[in-house]
Amino acid sequence: GRDGGHGLDILPDPKFIQVSRHLLWGGPHTVSNFYVVLSDTGKACFVDYGHSFGAHMAVSQDREDGDLMRFVVHHLEELSETYGVHDIDLVLVTHIHDDHTAGIPYLVRHEGARVWALDEVAQVLEDPAGWSSTPCTLPKPIPIERKLADGERFQWEEFDFEVHHAPGQTEFHSVLAAVIDGRKVAFTGDNIFLELA
Repeated sequence: GRDGGHGLDILPDPKFIQVSRHLLWGGPHTVSNFYVVLSDTGKACFVDYGHSFGAHMAVSQDREDGDLMRFVVHHLEELSETYGVHDIDLVLVTHIHDDHTAGIPYLVRHEGARVWALDEVAQVLEDPAGWSSTPCTLPKPIPIERKLADGERFQWEEFDFEVHHAPGQTEFHSVLAAVIDGRKVAFTGDNIFLELA
């Protein structure tokens, strides 16, 4: 078959890249940079969860029905089989774009995950119809259990986080900071892109 213009004849099996003992990266093939923080209790905290590959986005010029995104579950089996995760407990959302949020309704519905987001981000995710002029938002509302304030510090399991409003790629954007395995980490969503060699 044709590669659909995405540069891949066959979609690779998405695999996590272990950044450190408690931090996983979704890998270079994912559409969005998403991460998973692992607790010693067997729980997982996702930072965003979008599409695995561009081919799953089903975006093309011949689509007229507005259904531009098709989410396909990815990486979840590896979490339990390789990393011993038994509870996808929380999703922290960096920003509103659908390539970073398309999988969150799945985690809420099928895994019982809770969702926390900066209040600036939460207002759009909970009521996307009210923000219909804002591009690249998932049309399905995402329930936000906890709305975080700019500069707020919070804890999940053994990790301390801090969230900041960080307009950049979109006005509705945040940066999450934490110390994980002795290193300062900033989850920037799409405000910073790093080229992989």
